[in-house]
Amino acid sequence: MKLWLKLFLALLLVSVLPTWLLSRYASSSFHHFTRKVQEEQMAQTGRWVGKLFRDVSSDVEREKVLAAHAEDSGRRLRFFTAEGILIYDSGEQEPLFFDENRDVTQAIAAGKYAARWWVTPDRGRLYYFSAVPVFDAEGRLLGVAQVVEHTGRITKALIRLHAYQKSGLLWVASGSVLFAIFFSLLLTRKLRHLRLAAREFAEDGSTEGFEMRGRDEVAELAGGFLEMAEQLKAKQSYNREFVQTTLHELKTPLTAMHGAADILKTRDQLSEKDRKRFSENIQIQSDRLLHLVKELESLTTLDEELPAEHPGKVAVGPMLFTMLERNRPAFQHQIHFSGSEIQTEAEVDPARMEQVLLNLLQNADRYHCGDKAIRVILSEENNGLRLVVEDDGPGISESDPMRIFDRYFSTVPRDENREYGRGLGLAIVKRIVEHYDGKVFAENREFGGATVGCNLGIPA
Repeated sequence: MKLWLKLFLALLLVSVLPTWLLSRYASSSFHHFTRKVQEEQMAQTGRWVGKLFRDVSSDVEREKVLAAHAEDSGRRLRFFTAEGILIYDSGEQEPLFFDENRDVTQAIAAGKYAARWWVTPDRGRLYYFSAVPVFDAEGRLLGVAQVVEHTGRITKALIRLHAYQKSGLLWVASGSVLFAIFFSLLLTRKLRHLRLAAREFAEDGSTEGFEMRGRDEVAELAGGFLEMAEQLKAKQSYNREFVQTTLHELKTPLTAMHGAADILKTRDQLSEKDRKRFSENIQIQSDRLLHLVKELESLTTLDEELPAEHPGKVAVGPMLFTMLERNRPAFQHQIHFSGSEIQTEAEVDPARMEQVLLNLLQNADRYHCGDKAIRVILSEENNGLRLVVEDDGPGISESDPMRIFDRYFSTVPRDENREYGRGLGLAIVKRIVEHYDGKVFAENREFGGATVGCNLGIPA
């Protein structure tokens, strides 16, 4: 069901149902009140009739007054003796069955006011009976004054009230329908606009022309949608660039390998030295291609899910020192490690930590110059461990040093004379460090060179 339709039904229910309930309550209250008033008036009339029979001795004068009152009020007036004998009846045009006058009998027996009601056999009219006992000055029961009146006037008033209620309810319902439609469409207008923008973005990736003002929840949702759209576009652009760069990186060694293989295949007059040189070139390019594929595979694995299996807590300082000693022959420059004595234990994957250390060292080894050793410093901080690699190279030429952790980013142009890497090593470092709730950092040193490292959020 559409949201606007749900709002419409809710608003209609909220507006019409209370009106209907209030009208029913008002009708019931009016009915109860009018009948109560009628009973009180009938009781007052009964007391007046009793006073008349007690104070007026002339039958002719008394009947004249009673007849005039009965004609004016539409009530039937009767008077019974203390023995229950009817001695006066104003009468009325239509016949009436009194069901043995139970109200009169009750009033005589109890000496107090009694009442009852009776419905005609055709159920067309309801009658009220009110019996009021009459006492003399000494408190002796003289008789009972009975007042009989039907509810025709009340019924007519109720019918008129119900007609007004139906008419009013119809107007309220009509107004509520129009208001509910307008209000529900107004509330969902921004949502419909947002839905169209989302559909356009899904079709062509464009959010041009989409703007939503206001500070309500829908405007906040629209802001979140625009932010998500921008992130998706940036991600798509980044993925396109990543694919293009990857293709270029794959194309370079493949082209060199293909050219060398073609020369070896088509030229039989090559000397043994040239054949060896082209074969070595194929070997070098294949190693480069294999290393690139392995880095891509590692980066893809990291993007999907880092392994969570750990053999238990290990001392980070001795672990990194052992890894460095095992891999020293792979680096061109000397490396000095500081912090091997740190015995802080943490649950880490040794293979991933070795990957972090080696990638940081490979980056420093490519750019390091001079006779001094590359410095690897492990230290303890309040929020964990800090691993720093310092080199004496040309430094980071970018205004934003953190860009070196982007995929395929390199601060120095690649050439044929020197291998500067493919810009994936530090991206892998960043992904692993962030898995351990850490942060990477990079900055130029004051007197040349660069400092690249990470804060590992892995306290013991």
